[in-house]
Amino acid sequence: MRASEAEVCLWRLEGALAARGWASASIGGSPPALRVFDARVPGLGETVAVVPAPSAMGAAVAWFRSSAGVLLGPCDDPERAAESVHLLLAPWGARALAGRG
Repeated sequence: MRASEAEVCLWRLEGALAARGWASASIGGSPPALRVFDARVPGLGETVAVVPAPSAMGAAVAWFRSSAGVLLGPCDDPERAAESVHLLLAPWGARALAGRG
């Protein structure tokens, strides 16, 4: 996958994440990535990159992958990937915010 294709995928994911209240920042480099976090707890987050993954038909397709190697969703479904990121980060963010009180 070319960097420009990955950047378009990440841009779409960024929009889906923003709709769920998550902040993000692009991370340059190769491959390009997106740092996702709760603005109230900016030190807690996840880095998402775009990687090729095999499909059921055997051909490689682009998927969003977390820094832990979890496949979050295919690039043609940023809503699914955004929900996966939310499910990963929300419990940690809630714990961090509860500890402030």
